[in-house]
Amino acid sequence: MRPFLSLIVFAALPLLSLAQNLVTNPSFESYLNCNFSQGDADYATGWFKSPVFNQPPSHADYFNSCTNFFGVPNNPWGTEAAATGSGYVAITTKVPGWGQYRENIYSQLINPLSIGVTYSLTFKLSLCDNFQLASDKMELKFSMFPNISISNSAHLFASSPVTQQNGWTVITGTFTADSAYTYIGVGNFFDDASTTEILTCPSCQQAFNIYYIDDISVVAQAPAPTPISHFNYTGGYCQGAVVHFTDSSNNNPNNWSWTVLPQSGATLSNPTAQNPNILFSLPGTYTVGLQASNNFGPGTVYYSSIQIYPNPLLTLSSSNNASVCAGASVQLGVGGANTYTWNNTMQSGNSITVFPQQNTYYSVLGANAFGCIGMDSILVVVRPNPNLSISSSQNIICYGTSTQLQASGAQSYLWNPGNTAVNPIQVSPLSTTVYTVTGTNLFGCSATSQHTIMVSECIGIDYLNGNKLESFFYPNPSQGKIVFNFTLPENSSVFIYDHLGQKVREFKAMEVKQNQLDLSELSKGIYFVKVESEYSSMSRRLIID
Repeated sequence: MRPFLSLIVFAALPLLSLAQNLVTNPSFESYLNCNFSQGDADYATGWFKSPVFNQPPSHADYFNSCTNFFGVPNNPWGTEAAATGSGYVAITTKVPGWGQYRENIYSQLINPLSIGVTYSLTFKLSLCDNFQLASDKMELKFSMFPNISISNSAHLFASSPVTQQNGWTVITGTFTADSAYTYIGVGNFFDDASTTEILTCPSCQQAFNIYYIDDISVVAQAPAPTPISHFNYTGGYCQGAVVHFTDSSNNNPNNWSWTVLPQSGATLSNPTAQNPNILFSLPGTYTVGLQASNNFGPGTVYYSSIQIYPNPLLTLSSSNNASVCAGASVQLGVGGANTYTWNNTMQSGNSITVFPQQNTYYSVLGANAFGCIGMDSILVVVRPNPNLSISSSQNIICYGTSTQLQASGAQSYLWNPGNTAVNPIQVSPLSTTVYTVTGTNLFGCSATSQHTIMVSECIGIDYLNGNKLESFFYPNPSQGKIVFNFTLPENSSVFIYDHLGQKVREFKAMEVKQNQLDLSELSKGIYFVKVESEYSSMSRRLIID
């Protein structure tokens, strides 16, 4: 496995101590006893020499200030103070002509590596003073087993020859565990052909290299900052509401996964949008979930419940089956909610009275105890009233005769006086009478109209202001000019009616000069002349030929 020198972080971490160095005796401070000599690296507590290519264990050395000859900082290989404390080991990566000779060492980790966890790897090395060569491939390598073999791979290594003396070179990197490794090896796990050496000290006595090793560290990195998912929402809580959801997750999310349950009755605008909308078409309790993710992986899942209340179901009714005659009123009633507002009237409440002038839609909004709104509407149809007209064969009749009245413009008719429900009707009034007809059309709408039939005796004696008159003008028939045989009272009037009873002329007494009246502009026919004073009236038929 090649080393990873860049930061790689995974979201999910097991329960482990993130600051713990998993290497046993990482600075070689602990030892079995101080009676060690050359090749006694395994005197460092927890460390062992590893055989290579079936060769006996190497001659890796241990140095500690507890002794003089193999001491710290002075020892047979040079002078170097410990990077930490008072001990370190010394190993070679390659000895020319010695056939893949290695001085690798290994130790069991305090805890196995956790798969998927990224670890920070560090070790320090310093080239010993009395050796001609410097080498690359000083390495850390993890294994499931002790006695780690040469396989031309390592998890952290120096990629170029390390030449620093009298000081420490720090080799560092990261590794994401792909197995639950339990051992760590230190040394060169590449063959000679893959290992590079350079000459750094031609005058030095030993024609190979040895490095001091100290401060080996394997520490799990802090968990990657994946998002802690969270959201807020605004909007209505009534059936049919569109609720807007706003992501408020931390740690810079760049992917979102929204869910809503139950799915029936809820329409999610975009399940991967940062800030989606949800249309709730049915009432009920819904659970909305969000899992936000970033470059380090998926975050927590956040759930929140939202209650959607039902809209009121309004029932709208009207008197007269939503039909009204022109000019009449209709009562509208509504139920199913707590409060009501009518949108095209100035009224409120569950019952109103309206006077439509034409076909009109009336709408009402009803609010229930949750504040949710329902709406209903009704069309009130305005039916026309009948347009009545009355005709008669004669509007002025002689006493004892009859005339016919006929109404039109309706479906059925009722005449008064007489309470007669036929049309036309024959009438024989004994005096001038006003006839009223009530007409009803197919819609049940009614209207009334009146017509006057004037009655004249036509023969006999008339009285005008106490004067007894048998005939009050002449000639009759006439060619249009008549003469009254008395002087008209000052406050009297003369009315001329045609045979249909329509008034065609009217004269005041002062307009009648010398008791004469000129009607020559009238067409030939039958007319009636009526003289009316304050106390009496009389009429006679006039024929103009």
